Amino acid sequence: MFIRRLPDLLLLSLILSFVPCDAGGHQQDERIAAPKDTADSRTFTVVYQYLQKQADRQAAQRRGRQVSIILLQRERWQQLPDCPVMPDIRLSELTAGGRVSIFLVCPVIDEVTDEVAKGWKQRLSAQIDFVVPVLVVGRDLARGEVPGHLHAEERAFSSVRQGLFHHPRELDGYVTVRPVRAGTIMTADLVKKAVVVRRGTPVTIIASSDTVTLTTSGIAADNGRIGDIIPIKKDNGRVIRCQVMNAREVRPAATGGNHSP
Repeated sequence: MFIRRLPDLLLLSLILSFVPCDAGGHQQDERIAAPKDTADSRTFTVVYQYLQKQADRQAAQRRGRQVSIILLQRERWQQLPDCPVMPDIRLSELTAGGRVSIFLVCPVIDEVTDEVAKGWKQRLSAQIDFVVPVLVVGRDLARGEVPGHLHAEERAFSSVRQGLFHHPRELDGYVTVRPVRAGTIMTADLVKKAVVVRRGTPVTIIASSDTVTLTTSGIAADNGRIGDIIPIKKDNGRVIRCQVMNAREVRPAATGGNHSP
C-alpha cells in the first residue's frame, strides 16, 4: 500500500515557507535545510518537507515524539534534478526498523502541445525514528500468567518490535503464552486473550439502555474470552448470543437495537 499526495501550487508555497520548531520554539534547521551541493534545492525541500510531515503523522499514530530523519544514500538526494512542476510523491509503509522508500515522478509538460511528456523518476530512502512509550516487565512471568508488574519507559521506535502496549489496561483479559523475562518490552506476540468464562459457568446477563438496566442469570454454553460472542442459556431455557464482558458478566450481542434479557 502506498501513501499518495498531489499538492497544488498554493500548498507548495506554504510548504516552502514552513520551518518546524521544537517544543521550545527553536527552529530545527538540521531537519529542513537543503544541502548546498544539491542540484535543485527547491525539489529537495519539497520532498523533504513532505517526508517530515509524514514522519510526524507516523509518530503521532504511535504516540511518539522527538521525530528524527536520516537520509540514506544521500548522494541521490543531492543529485535530484530540477522538476518544473510539482512531482508526484509516494511513500512506502514504514518498516519495523523505521526505513521508508520515497518514489518520485516528475512529469514534464510540453510547452507546445501542453501535454505530459517523458520526465524523470527517482527512488530515495530514509530512516524515520522517534521515541515511543512502552511497557516493560518488572519481574519474570511464567507461561499463562496475567501480565503484571509493568512499568512505563520510552524507547526508540527503530529498536522495538511491532504490537506495543502503552497502558496496563490494554492487557486486561490477557495471559502470557510463554515465560517472559524481567526487562522485556511487552508486545502482542507474548500474550493471548485468556478464557475467562467456561462452559457450564453461571453468568449474569446485563442489558441496558440510556434509562434502564435489566439483569438476569444464565449458564455459559461455551468457553469465552473477553470480547467473544458465545451462547448463553437463560433460566427459561432460551439460548441467546452474548458478548463476554468479564468472568461473571455478559451482555446480549448487538443486533441493531436494545435487548431485554
